[in-house]
Amino acid sequence: MISWLRNIRIGYRLALVVAIAAFGTLILSIVTLNEFFNTSYTERQLKTKHLVEASHTILGQYHNLAKSGTLSEAEAKDRALADIRELRYGNDDYFFILDHQPSLIMHPVKPELQGKNLDQSADPNGKRLFREMVDIVESEGEGFVDYLWPKPGYDAPVEKVSFVKGFTPWKMIIGTGIYIDDLREQQFAFLSRYSLIVVLLSLPLIGALVLIIISIRQPLQATLSAMENIAQGEGDLTLRLNDHGKDELGRLASLFNQFVARTQSTIQEFKDASLQLNTLSGEMSQVVAANKQSTEQEKVETQNAASAISEMAGSTEDIANNAQQAAHQTESGLGKVSQSSQDISASMSGLTLLANELDNSKQAVSELTENASKIGSILDVIRGIAEQTNLLALNAAIEAARAGEAGRGFAVVADEVRGLATRTQESTDEIQTMIQQIQNGVQGVTHSVDVAHNHSVETKQSAETAEAMLAEVNHAMQEITSITSQIATATEQQASVANEISSNTCNIAELVDKGASDFDHVSDSAEAIQRLSQVLADKVGQFKV
Repeated sequence: MISWLRNIRIGYRLALVVAIAAFGTLILSIVTLNEFFNTSYTERQLKTKHLVEASHTILGQYHNLAKSGTLSEAEAKDRALADIRELRYGNDDYFFILDHQPSLIMHPVKPELQGKNLDQSADPNGKRLFREMVDIVESEGEGFVDYLWPKPGYDAPVEKVSFVKGFTPWKMIIGTGIYIDDLREQQFAFLSRYSLIVVLLSLPLIGALVLIIISIRQPLQATLSAMENIAQGEGDLTLRLNDHGKDELGRLASLFNQFVARTQSTIQEFKDASLQLNTLSGEMSQVVAANKQSTEQEKVETQNAASAISEMAGSTEDIANNAQQAAHQTESGLGKVSQSSQDISASMSGLTLLANELDNSKQAVSELTENASKIGSILDVIRGIAEQTNLLALNAAIEAARAGEAGRGFAVVADEVRGLATRTQESTDEIQTMIQQIQNGVQGVTHSVDVAHNHSVETKQSAETAEAMLAEVNHAMQEITSITSQIATATEQQASVANEISSNTCNIAELVDKGASDFDHVSDSAEAIQRLSQVLADKVGQFKV
């Protein structure tokens, strides 16, 4: 946020402060205006509530007269409606009464609506105001309803708030409403007055802002011009700003003057230093002689480094041998992984045969189940024959009983036949039970075969996964073998390189010896430094001190 503000000119930033203040004032006014409207609106609501409660007592009084027998209920209702119809308050405001249909029982301004069902009646916003009045009375006993309704003598609907309250003994709802469009007009009038005040106050504020911007911009512009002269112009370090004033800009001008004064002094010191640099370049020759002696010492140390590098080359050869042994061990492990992969392949073949055998067993069990079902059907036929035989034997026994002595022998035979039919039926039931048990057992076997088949498939899949993983391991070990061989080769090469480095180090020692003679040329460099010091003096001379 701060970096963004730094991209805006100070004048604009000051204007932004005023704009923010104006915006805050506007927000505060809007909040105050809304608070005024809400307070006035609440007062209107309380007024309607008190008026309805007062008229509600009229209904209560007439109900008590009807209850005591002084008036009939119909007469009491008529008198109550007549009294409430004549009630007025405010700007010819009135009361209305409706039932829970909702149908309008009494409306002094629009009598044409009396007796009509207003359940679907809605204001221009689609609000079913009478239905909402009934709902709020049935749920809470009383309450407020906002809607649009035309004023007496007008057709255009305006904002209105009504308070309704139920009168349970007569199942009536009494209410009254107050128009609140005047509150909106008061809001608009207040907003207009406030806007005028803001405009009148803004004019002197804008004038003051212009003066403030000028008082800030002129010193800043002078400061920028002076700094631009030093940075990109003549480099006049004798330039000074007007530092009168006790504000930050006056302080800035004072600090600028102090900075330029110190810079002026520093440049003068640079001029003096360039003269001393010429003297120091002569002393550099003496330092070069001393460095030549140090070079001799470096030669000895270089020879020692060559010996250490030779020892390192021997260690590198040992590392190469160890890398070769690691490659042989990796190749041995690779063979074992290949053997494991072959064993898993053999296991997968066995699992495939097992899955095929389980499929055959499942088919045989299915055929057994089908045959058991056929036997059950045959038993049903036998059971039917036994029942028919039993019925025929019973009929024969009845006929033999009718024949008397002549049919006694026939009756004995009929009893025997019926007994055989009964035993046949019992045997059939036992066979049916056994077949049912066999079918249950077959179903259990079928389930077990299915489970075994699924397990064999899962085991086969696991074996395939393991085979794939072993293949990946095999591939990885092959890569490891290759990398290990490469390491061994690289290590051998490093040993060779180390030997070369040892030889080169000896050559470096010779070069160091040769470099000792090169220090003689450094004296020439000292002369070059003297020339550069003169250039420095010329550059410093560009500033006016």
